[in-house]
Amino acid sequence: MGIIKYKSKRGERIEREQVPLMVSFDIDRKLTDEEILKTLKYCQFDVSATYEVFKERKSIFESYMGLLQEYQLPMTYLNKTRAQLAAVVVGAKKLSPLPDDEFELDIVDTLSLNKYDYIRRWFTKPENQNYEKSYFTKVAGVYHRFGWGGLHSYIGKYVGDGMGGTKFQSEPLDITGNIVHADVGSYYPNLIRRYNFMSRAVEDRDIFSQVIDKRIQYKKEKNPIADSLKIVLNSTYGATKDKYSNLYDPKMANNICVNGQLLLVDLIEKLEKYCDVLNSNTDGIYFSIHDDCEEKTYEICKKYLDGIVEVEDEVKKFNKLERYYFAKVVSGKIKRILILKYFNDGMKFLNKNM
Repeated sequence: MGIIKYKSKRGERIEREQVPLMVSFDIDRKLTDEEILKTLKYCQFDVSATYEVFKERKSIFESYMGLLQEYQLPMTYLNKTRAQLAAVVVGAKKLSPLPDDEFELDIVDTLSLNKYDYIRRWFTKPENQNYEKSYFTKVAGVYHRFGWGGLHSYIGKYVGDGMGGTKFQSEPLDITGNIVHADVGSYYPNLIRRYNFMSRAVEDRDIFSQVIDKRIQYKKEKNPIADSLKIVLNSTYGATKDKYSNLYDPKMANNICVNGQLLLVDLIEKLEKYCDVLNSNTDGIYFSIHDDCEEKTYEICKKYLDGIVEVEDEVKKFNKLERYYFAKVVSGKIKRILILKYFNDGMKFLNKNM
């Protein structure tokens, strides 16, 4: 991507006069003094802009370099995408021929849905096995959309559209009290390891687990390569959906995505008696705990996470985006938000005062 295009994609306004005119490369004579000056100005602009972009993306570069050094890969691999690097690290070789089993789902044996089992059945019906299809339904009083790309919840209600029909209208919640964010760190990587959902293009299925273990070890040692290994963990799922990737395996991609949604619904089903669900996303839920139900909530979440996460020592910090999200969605006064996290030595509630 060119420098000017990169800057415009970031929303930067670039005035025409800011960009020096480039002298044509087709001139077959000696440049005039004016043309030399234009060329120098253009090169200066290009180098300066490249430096600014590099400063913004330095951490990405360092992560790439760390990965190349850790696995003794050639410097030419700097031009590869994250997904391509992940495929190299785990030793993926493109499936050929590709098995014709894209929608033959392997539902995990730890799932125990009752009330919301109709969602699981929706995914298994042939007429719904189309990436354009999705399922809009209420779960624990909150509207959710399930699909082949993930889970999203919608806060609001259906109202008349003025033409005899209905439409969905978003509206803020009115919540006063404590809100818990039960978040599963590295949800998809843990599903891949726990349920053996690694792409079948990888012969040694233990390699991915080794990357997870190595990253955990390096984080404890404060080794910066830990951030580099995150490239592999976070890119693997996406690569299983990319037909141009050596990791391409749509069956496993669907196994990860669908089971991830169903396991989250399973957690909601177990919690809804003790909590009010506020919002769900790919790897966690927000809910408000009923009075005197914190211990029971803790117990349910621990059992849930024990079935998914083998080892997790990563703390996701409560960031400005989440603060902004709740400032927009919640109209009541929130006393605090708790983040329920899973650690090597058990589970903890992390206090985050608003």
